[in-house]
Amino acid sequence: MNAPNGESIYSVLQDTSYFCRPGYENFKQFYIGYYSGIDGGGVAVQRVGTSNSQWERVIPDTMSELRFNFFCKKD
Repeated sequence: MNAPNGESIYSVLQDTSYFCRPGYENFKQFYIGYYSGIDGGGVAVQRVGTSNSQWERVIPDTMSELRFNFFCKKD
């Protein structure tokens, strides 16, 4: 999986705060950073439309962006 701007993610952690079907492991996947922008100009994530993204912004706009995505993976 990739971050909303297509970059590969930075880390994937196992997470037991939610449940998957039997035989599957649960993970939380993180992406930290900013969109590079169309012209590579360093556009911050909050200035880009992400309404169709599966990622969620979980820290304030004033900080570097942290997004996460939950997923299940077969054992």
